[in-house]
Amino acid sequence: MGVIVWNDDVNTFEHVIRAMVEILAHHHRPGRAAHHQGAPGGRAIVAVRPKEEAEVAVHKFLERRIQASVEQT
Repeated sequence: MGVIVWNDDVNTFEHVIRAMVEILAHHHRPGRAAHHQGAPGGRAIVAVRPKEEAEVAVHKFLERRIQASVEQT
């Protein structure tokens, strides 16, 4: 399942990157690349995980007020 993070006008780039690093154990550089790729389309697939792990990650993003969802990849 894909972990989708949605672009918005509320969260800063730094906040989203920090969350990706902490929640998904991304390194700073891949997090930056995923964010840039997703910005024009309004969303980015930031991880592919088993369903349960993806749901936990989305919950953690939502706790930080970052819009996220799980989608079949």
